[in-house]
Amino acid sequence: MVLALVLGAMLPVMFKIASNNINIYEYLMLAYAVALPVSFTYLLARKKMGRLVSTLKNYKELAFIAFLGLLNYGLLEYGLTYAEGYISVSLATVIYRMSPLLMLVFLPIMLREKISKYQIAALMLGFAGLYIAVTAGSLSFLASANALMIGLVVLISLASAFVTVAVKKYSFDMEIGIFIFNLATFIFFTALFLAVRAPLQQVNMKALSAILYVGIIYNVFVGLMYYGAVRMMKTTFVTNIYFLSPFLTFVFSWLVLGQQIYLYYIVIAVLVSAGIIIQKFDRKGGTYAAKKPSETKGQTFYDVTSAFVNTETPLIYNAIKSGGRILAVSMDRDDYEGCKQKVSAKSRANGTVVYASHNRRLTTSSQEEFVRDMMGVGFDDVVVMSAGIPESSERVLTELLQDGPKK
Repeated sequence: MVLALVLGAMLPVMFKIASNNINIYEYLMLAYAVALPVSFTYLLARKKMGRLVSTLKNYKELAFIAFLGLLNYGLLEYGLTYAEGYISVSLATVIYRMSPLLMLVFLPIMLREKISKYQIAALMLGFAGLYIAVTAGSLSFLASANALMIGLVVLISLASAFVTVAVKKYSFDMEIGIFIFNLATFIFFTALFLAVRAPLQQVNMKALSAILYVGIIYNVFVGLMYYGAVRMMKTTFVTNIYFLSPFLTFVFSWLVLGQQIYLYYIVIAVLVSAGIIIQKFDRKGGTYAAKKPSETKGQTFYDVTSAFVNTETPLIYNAIKSGGRILAVSMDRDDYEGCKQKVSAKSRANGTVVYASHNRRLTTSSQEEFVRDMMGVGFDDVVVMSAGIPESSERVLTELLQDGPKK
């Protein structure tokens, strides 16, 4: 995740370099012309041609993944490159990097995650920073000459937040997803290049460096690293480390482009960072919000689906692919011993698959470790999981715990 953020911090700088040396339409078309064979070669190396063909034949899934790619890659790279013609790289980055905070808008709806008071405080600080950005540090809307461009970057940030949550929710193969992202966006920018009849300009070394960086480093490997890490981590942890990126972009834009860093840029970044760091103290935010809390007796449920997105176990794979989630609760070993027989009896109940963390028929040791990290529990506890429709999993797990575990 940290490597993805460091490499991603160079992205706005590369957009500026490209826009200074080549027209935006040719640049984006060529960047994706590079990304497409690289991402395809990566799939060949990973021996995923069978899964790729299966995904391409599933038109509904293909269309959805392509839409996410256009919404994130297409809007991001065209919109930021365009906006940077009117506002500085540093300011555009500060606003765009609010996307982790904006994820809080989608988490309760799409993932049914609980939003805590810490997260709300963080969101308020983030919007305070946004207000300073919109008013160019003057705190007056009348003083902002670039409000339209700032609004565009906010839209990009919101779209990025939506895509990140969607990637976490829907369990398609991310390596195949990156290829489809690049394929759909290449087709789009090639069509746009032809539609606007943009001139085919000579590519100098500066433009080539930007094309190769965006096409290979960002569109393929940063995407694989970032989205892979997002799926394996608690959402609030992702936001906690995201604050590094604006500061790194400030340094890169100063070193590479010689752009001045205004004081109010720092104020915005500090506000957003403070909001993100506040979430470090959060314990309940990001846990699963039961549909019928009155029936769950205050038990904390965790959505741990992301730990199993690459599972080879047919039972779990089919449960996820059919739209199910994996919910988990923790129990100390004494409590688990008391209801072990109930877990076994309900192993295939109400269309769900119920199992304990140490069941190596369904869970690998690395998956168990990921689950424990997401839940913040140690190996002294037993984690009981249920894969299937969330409402059914809630009911099954609640029945298992009805005698009242100690934790």
